[in-house]
Amino acid sequence: MNEEATQNADQSKGADQSKGGAKKPSGAKRPSEKETVASPQLSPSEMVAAAVLDAAGGATVGIGRDSRGVGVVVAPNRVLTNAHNLRDRTTTVNFGTGHSEPATLIAVDQLRDLVVLDVPTGDVAPIRWSDRAVRYGTTVFVAVRTPSGIRLTRGEVSNPSRSIRGPQGRPIDSVIEHTAPLAKGSSGSVLLDELGEAVGLNTH
Repeated sequence: MNEEATQNADQSKGADQSKGGAKKPSGAKRPSEKETVASPQLSPSEMVAAAVLDAAGGATVGIGRDSRGVGVVVAPNRVLTNAHNLRDRTTTVNFGTGHSEPATLIAVDQLRDLVVLDVPTGDVAPIRWSDRAVRYGTTVFVAVRTPSGIRLTRGEVSNPSRSIRGPQGRPIDSVIEHTAPLAKGSSGSVLLDELGEAVGLNTH
């Protein structure tokens, strides 16, 4: 963090007299002296987080009236989320602008716990998918839309390609394991790289 430096005028400890006999006010600024105000600056880490939010924040949506899950806009009028976030074939999608839209299930992959929803997305820009491979130690972010705003957590890839058991007990390969915290309601949230591009979808 930058330190603010202020240059002060020299102060006289005694009674400095001018020709007219008037005392020079202690601490008075010289005519050439200027006021300086330090402007807030972001650290490199904060700049990366701000760029990630700028790239992906709008596409991150809440699923359900109480935003019990999260989804991401992947194309015009299309939202991707976890299948277990839905209670039936319809739900509500909550956008960052504060408005909500009804959504209908149009595609499902139960083995991978994924669904695609048809919902009016307006001018929301879809998320961009990264074409870069994630590796051990790759920095990743998780964006979660909550009723009180967006939450962003940071972590790193601890295993770029592991296998897990899906909802029906069948193995799912090429799963990214990471250390970014996933709070309650994070299911369906998008996993992002440092450019704010998607590398996966979280299930929790």
